[in-house]
Amino acid sequence: MKTQFIFLWMIVCGLTAYAQESLDRTFGNGGIVQFPGTTEIMLMDFDSDGHIICAGYSYSDNSADYWHYLTLTKTDADGRPDAGFGTNGVVSTRILYSAWPVALAVQPDNKILVSGSADVEKWNGRKSFVIRYLPDGTPDETFGDGGTVFFDLSDGVFGSIAVLADGSLLLGGTLPDATSERSILRKLDATGATDTSFGTGGTVDLSEPGFRFFISSFTMLSDNTLLCLGSEYSDGETKLACCRTDLAGKKIVGFGQDGKWVKNTYTDFDWDTESFQSAFEQPDGKFLLTGLNPLGFLFRMNPDGSPDTGFGDNGMVSLRNGHESYPFRDAALLPDGSVIIGGVKKIDYISGNDAYAFGRFGSDGRRDASFGTDGELVVDISPEHDYIQCMKLQGTDKVIAAGSGYLDGKACFSILRVNAGKGSADRNEAIAAGDNWTVYPNPFVDRIYVAGSSPVKRITLYDALGRKIAVLPEDHQTFAVPDVPAGIYFLIIETKEGRFISRKAIKKY
Repeated sequence: MKTQFIFLWMIVCGLTAYAQESLDRTFGNGGIVQFPGTTEIMLMDFDSDGHIICAGYSYSDNSADYWHYLTLTKTDADGRPDAGFGTNGVVSTRILYSAWPVALAVQPDNKILVSGSADVEKWNGRKSFVIRYLPDGTPDETFGDGGTVFFDLSDGVFGSIAVLADGSLLLGGTLPDATSERSILRKLDATGATDTSFGTGGTVDLSEPGFRFFISSFTMLSDNTLLCLGSEYSDGETKLACCRTDLAGKKIVGFGQDGKWVKNTYTDFDWDTESFQSAFEQPDGKFLLTGLNPLGFLFRMNPDGSPDTGFGDNGMVSLRNGHESYPFRDAALLPDGSVIIGGVKKIDYISGNDAYAFGRFGSDGRRDASFGTDGELVVDISPEHDYIQCMKLQGTDKVIAAGSGYLDGKACFSILRVNAGKGSADRNEAIAAGDNWTVYPNPFVDRIYVAGSSPVKRITLYDALGRKIAVLPEDHQTFAVPDVPAGIYFLIIETKEGRFISRKAIKKY
């Protein structure tokens, strides 16, 4: 997230039911966008206008030094590069000697935040950093020193960024000390200065006696709590672990055991890392987590941290895909609870030809064999090494996947869009477009009325970044909207028959 929730870009005019799973040829150039002169996308997010923001790196032309430029790209929702962003949609920044990104977040005002790690000199020392760009890709001079804040964390990095309501920033990452790595939260104000009123000198330790926690990322939930993900190794064995805290870093007692959750799922070879990677908050309040142990897996838990026994084997689904280079890399959660996973498929071991590969699991964790061909959709960009690094749901039935692909013999930023479709595993949960459902007034000011032909179980309101704003239970069909800024919002209407209807609503002012 790896720091954002589900992006629900609903369309007003209706959805195509059971769309065929395929490369979406309406995106970019026949379904694919590539940026010559770049190297690899590592992170992706959407801004409030639906633009696709990617962050990665580009190798320098100086092969003797071989440094990395921090590189960002911006396209519209359909993959057309934004000519007003850098040069033809590309911005490259050299930070210290060489830098690469670790986390990406887009503020409500569409400023772009990237955290990462930079070599101070060639083979000599590192610094963690956060840089903020304006929506046109120029550094934000009001943030830090010329747009960048540096931290003396040596090999430590901040793997997550959350933008709080007052414009301040919460960072999650690791801080090496003399004996071990500590997992921390650090708070900055809107200008990048450390908030010394937060924790101790601006830092809160997540580890505690008996809970030696290594954080990989966190997800900010709809109730303004954090679900912090990673692993735990207090007794020398690596275990899956997460904790839930408030925005002050205090653990939520009602989650797991006093706010902490630990489980050893790979006992045979304890030198293999077990770690949660990302988390998605479902409309019903459950959490879908992804991770490695060492193969990819999905795990669904209830809001209190207990496993959802209706999903896979006591909450867990293994994503074993044979001998592929990346059996699993990332996932996208659809509004009906089904999951699209992405990884890399080895097409030819001799030539090194790898391709983007996708699969789908139903809301009960069963693999959907009707997806693509025999349960798999493969997109081979080039006859060389192409691989996914990140994925995001766009709308209700499309997935944006980004990473690296080859063009004219060189690796470069590569983005594609696939139709997620619906298979036989979950046809009874299809996203419905009919029944004459209406939302009015639209645009609205402070209240939304929803009218349709079926009894309503729940209506959920999301903002343009996929953050859950409010839930209206049972048969009430009048929404008193919280005090939110003007912009685009989306409704998921769940009927008592188990169907989901999507509608877009615009806040006037």
